[in-house]
Amino acid sequence: MCGHREAAMSPTDHEKQGTADEAAVPLSLSSTTSRGVYHQCGSGRRVKLYVLEHQAWADRGTGYCASVYDQDRGEALLVVRKEESCESLGEVADAAATTDSSSSGPEYMVVVSESLETDDYLLHAPVIKEDVYQRQHDTLMVWTDLEGQDMALSFQELEGCHEIWGFVTEVQQHFAMSRGLDFEKQEPLPPFDLPEPTLSALPSIRDKLHESSLHSSAMRENIVEWLLREDYVRKLVPLFEQAEALQDMLSLHALYGIMQTLFTINDNLITEYVLQDHDVYLAVAGMLEYRPDAPKEAHRAYLRDESRFHQIIEFDDPSIVSKIKETFRLIYLKDVMLVSFMDEAMLAMLNSLLFFYQNDIVHYCIHSDRVWEQIRRVFYQDCRTRDVILFLQQLCHMSRQLQLTSRVSLIRSLVEGGVLDMVSYALTQPDTCHAATDILMIMIEFDASCVRTHILNTCPSDMDARSPLFHTLVRVFHETHDTGLCGQMNEAWRLLLDANIDGMGMLAHQDDLDAYLAWMYEGPIEDLFAPLYQVPQLSTLAWDEPLSLSPHDQMLYLHLCDLWCCVMTHHPQRSRHYVLASDACSHIGSLLHVRDKHMRLAALRVLRAYAASQDLDLYQHLIDTQVLGHVLALLQREAPRDNLVSSACQSVLEQLRKDQAHPVLQHLMQTHASMLYQLRMNVTSHACITALIVQCERQRHAPDTTASTTSPPPTVSSDGDHHDNAYFADEEEAPAPYVSGTEPFPALVRRRKLSDDDVDDDDVLERVAKRKSISHELPARMERPAEASHSPRAVMADELGGERT
Repeated sequence: MCGHREAAMSPTDHEKQGTADEAAVPLSLSSTTSRGVYHQCGSGRRVKLYVLEHQAWADRGTGYCASVYDQDRGEALLVVRKEESCESLGEVADAAATTDSSSSGPEYMVVVSESLETDDYLLHAPVIKEDVYQRQHDTLMVWTDLEGQDMALSFQELEGCHEIWGFVTEVQQHFAMSRGLDFEKQEPLPPFDLPEPTLSALPSIRDKLHESSLHSSAMRENIVEWLLREDYVRKLVPLFEQAEALQDMLSLHALYGIMQTLFTINDNLITEYVLQDHDVYLAVAGMLEYRPDAPKEAHRAYLRDESRFHQIIEFDDPSIVSKIKETFRLIYLKDVMLVSFMDEAMLAMLNSLLFFYQNDIVHYCIHSDRVWEQIRRVFYQDCRTRDVILFLQQLCHMSRQLQLTSRVSLIRSLVEGGVLDMVSYALTQPDTCHAATDILMIMIEFDASCVRTHILNTCPSDMDARSPLFHTLVRVFHETHDTGLCGQMNEAWRLLLDANIDGMGMLAHQDDLDAYLAWMYEGPIEDLFAPLYQVPQLSTLAWDEPLSLSPHDQMLYLHLCDLWCCVMTHHPQRSRHYVLASDACSHIGSLLHVRDKHMRLAALRVLRAYAASQDLDLYQHLIDTQVLGHVLALLQREAPRDNLVSSACQSVLEQLRKDQAHPVLQHLMQTHASMLYQLRMNVTSHACITALIVQCERQRHAPDTTASTTSPPPTVSSDGDHHDNAYFADEEEAPAPYVSGTEPFPALVRRRKLSDDDVDDDDVLERVAKRKSISHELPARMERPAEASHSPRAVMADELGGERT
């Protein structure tokens, strides 16, 4: 029996005296105590509550479970109160009598309050009238509540599950009697039995079993109970061997139908019965090979291959060894043998079994120091590198199905057990490289801070002969020719460099992350990006000169460009000094000349990161390397195709325009104006180019307009052309427009000036279009009208790059 006092209540002296009396008298497991409107039956049993969320069991916490009856509402409840909120009322008398006299009896835990609507409770659910409860491998009770939510109670002790299950069964019988279905007077279920199995009787056994399984759930439970009591499946094994020897396909197909019906009953007891016995499991696998409408399969050949199961270490608990073998059989049963007729209910039941099997195995490994001692011995002394790495890989994959806290606990145990050193060595071995990478990825995804801390703690100051994990990862990343492995390494580096998360959406530990990033930017990051500096500099390439790269180099440079964007995006302040000190922009810009489009797009993503930085020094990088001229040249070549490359080029220019990068825009108009205006006419989607030209023109003329309103008019020289000379003198001081020193795109129209009367403030684009349309009618050289005005607003945007007279 169990009960507890409400912490927020102020008990009277009478209540205090009653509690003292309860504590003084030994409590009985069968006693019942009242707390207000609640009557608690039985003892408080330690349980763990699980809820099924997105096909995975979520751990909601540990507490003490009690069966409760609410006399006001007339309903029975299952109540689970948090473990830390429970109180002890002493020892249970009859429980202590059943144990060894030298050991004290279990403590009686108080779990039920007068008010259940508090944060102390994990569960207070009414017992449902419908038959929705199931028992699974002795200590687990699973059901679906009224809202359709799948729930499970995992009991610490077998007796606790028996007690709660008995309470639920009794309540449901009470509900049935209240509906007028007196169990003593109702018509009993028809008796179920099957004839003694023989080859000739197999078809009739199949038909009768299938017909009986279509009855109520009570009948199905009756079938399962009878099959287990009679050990009927084992009796079918000799018949299967006889039918297979005789090639009796009729009997073999009947045995397949019998096994199909047994599994579609969807009872976990039958499934566990099949998994626990090796001989029965192999026989069932053989029966499921003879599907009537499909060719014979080879389940037994796969399962009998002893090379698929190696026991790397010795386990103290024999039940764990059995659990590991049953888990392997269950996975093969679920993923291969039952796929042809599996429904959602069967899949949910099998996944539930698999979850608890794997949960037991992982928790045993986490809390067993002897496991990690044996792993280190087998790895270093016995030199069984591959076996240990594969064992750790399977252990990590099991943890994927567990809750976040269990996964993080496993990762911490792996790090403390020295697994990262083993992974570092295994990465350099061809037969274990992929498995080691898989382990590393799981560790980084679940708890990246552990991996970062290990890298910092194991990095030698004098760089010993045995490189730490960081440099091993760099070397494998740079040297591998495996596309999949290189992609996994890129993802690992991205997670290690991500300043926002610490695996699985958890916030990063800021102190650990700051220390790691500070160490990274002191020098090691140069090793990571070293291959980028092997790309020829942009200044050594002509405008239309292609750049050839090997497939390995393309794969590596593609991932390095993505990591460069990650560095500039996730921690721009920390990476700023390194980015400014490096000349990577001139090397990455050369990738614009690679023939493969994915390399051009990678380079454009990096250039857009520079454009989006809103940093004047990074803008100067773009100006000094003349990389934007190559972007314009690439856009001009790809403009007729109107493809992804041309869109990416325009996105770089649009980013500069939106962020009002005035130094870069001024550089574009001073050095590449003719190319911009030619693009204005040729690019299909020219809205970006048009907006860029308009913004550059406004930016260029705004200072001059201000100066004209504040300064006196200039004095005209004796030759009457002082202003023209000053105008063209400014153009002569502009930097050379192209890296090669030549002008690949001739000017469209010569520069000239107009009077103020010819200028319309709001119609610049229309005048540009008119001049473009008649440019082919103009002579090669034009004389400037003597009466032209010198207003800066009259300078035409399409004539900035023309030849000066």
